[in-house]
Amino acid sequence: VAGGVDASGVAAQTGKAAADPVNTGSIALADPAYDESRYAQQVADRYRTRHFVDRVESDDYELIDTRARVYDEPYADSSAIPTYRVCQLARKHVTVALSGAGGAEKFGGYRRYRLPLMEDPIRRLLPTSPRPPVFRLAAGPCP
Repeated sequence: VAGGVDASGVAAQTGKAAADPVNTGSIALADPAYDESRYAQQVADRYRTRHFVDRVESDDYELIDTRARVYDEPYADSSAIPTYRVCQLARKHVTVALSGAGGAEKFGGYRRYRLPLMEDPIRRLLPTSPRPPVFRLAAGPCP
């Protein structure tokens, strides 16, 4: 459980379906603006999971070389270090883990994902050639 809607949904469904408490985990971030661990704790409390928390500090630089080796390509996602750390945390307690990663992109959980999902059905109806001008016009001027 990272504290987001997708991971919380996974925790809720597995927590309700399992006879015994399931293990959940989250990463607490040093910056309170990005820290969702309190929400993860609320989900863990609600579904009575065995919840584990690890903390990532803003200066967690020891993973830079490890990230390059693990991802084997340039990877500029700001969540890479917390994601790696939550995988380490999970491995301490379980062999198989479920995640809500990708749910926001697939189901339009944030505005930046919702707009392309709404455009796709329209896009398929239009022939290829008028698509760029139509969608440029719909997008409005670039800032």
